[in-house]
Amino acid sequence: MSSSVMESQLCQNFHRECMAAINRMVNLELYASYVYLSMSYYFDRDDVALRHMAQFQREQSRKEREHAEKFLKYQNRRGGRIILQDIKKPERDEWGNGQEALECALQLEKTLNQALLDMHKLATEQNDPHVSMSGTAWHSTLHCTETGPGPQWSYADLTSDVKSDDLVHNWSKTEIFCQ
Repeated sequence: MSSSVMESQLCQNFHRECMAAINRMVNLELYASYVYLSMSYYFDRDDVALRHMAQFQREQSRKEREHAEKFLKYQNRRGGRIILQDIKKPERDEWGNGQEALECALQLEKTLNQALLDMHKLATEQNDPHVSMSGTAWHSTLHCTETGPGPQWSYADLTSDVKSDDLVHNWSKTEIFCQ
């Protein structure tokens, strides 16, 4: 081929806009991982010292990185091309108290969820059933309601209830799974 980017023989009915949307999701998931990592090490500082909040946010960072890796693997499996972008620096370096950080995390999760919904909408418009909401279980496996020690909880629940590091410690010890 004469072009610098070879077309994959696996690529079939995979619209370029869908490929680009997946690449944007990778970037957003890595950004979220970066934000949670920043939160984690902020709460691990000796002058803040919320050890369990630090552990909780470090785990969130790991999960977001895994989400990005799932998108990268999917892009390769479909024959798409991975185009990595610069990861934006978190908008802040100081996260205040636990509640303030969790409120920021809630907004970030809403942004991730909306981006995922937008990607599914685009895929539906482009007749790509593999990426559309009906063709994947991504939405439920990547960003879903998680179950903690009691009834269903989310970042919204954490922000309304968190008053101490002990509460985050209790949640972080609980197995979290999607329904």
